[in-house]
Amino acid sequence: MYKTASRFLQYLAYKGATFWQPKHKRKKPKPQRNIIPKKIITAYRKKKYVKGKIIGQIKGGYSIHISSSKVFCPFSEMYPKGITKSDLSNLQNKELEFKIIQVYPNVVVSRKQAAKMEALRNARMAFKKRVILSGVVKEIKEYGVFIDIGGTDGLLRINEIKKKGLSSSDLIKGKIIKIVITDLDINTSRISLSLPVDLQTDHPFTKSDLVGI
Repeated sequence: MYKTASRFLQYLAYKGATFWQPKHKRKKPKPQRNIIPKKIITAYRKKKYVKGKIIGQIKGGYSIHISSSKVFCPFSEMYPKGITKSDLSNLQNKELEFKIIQVYPNVVVSRKQAAKMEALRNARMAFKKRVILSGVVKEIKEYGVFIDIGGTDGLLRINEIKKKGLSSSDLIKGKIIKIVITDLDINTSRISLSLPVDLQTDHPFTKSDLVGI
């Protein structure tokens, strides 16, 4: 019986017949994870800011070069509203501060959060030196007006406005006005504002001096 079967198989092989063989599935190679620099991981864990450069615009945001790596910054995390594309093009290849907000599966950074912290640091210096600043009227409420002072907001209370002989109707949204910082809390990002006085005469500025610069 075995001889007959063997001869039969030889005959089939002679005729060129092929036999079914189980196919071995090839194991798919595991995707390699991006090697994240230690500097980026440390900054993420310690919530520190890192310096990087804007390389260019890509789908959904911007490509940023940080510590010999390309990372991603979404449009929503690039800058507050009001920044134009021409402003961003001027910042390309300039060293800026970023905050790491995600490291896996891809590194994602935020310029908006870092810019806000920079604005708070600048506001603290202006507060210490009692510098007169220019701010943009951002939002008008019953209790006061929120003023954008370069990346962060301060509150100009309604009683401070009335002291200078003005009303909330004089402060139109988008107007540039002169203000001084009277109080600042870095931890809560709360900034209190007031309308300034002329440092030479020690008298309040007139309405034309304060509004419509």
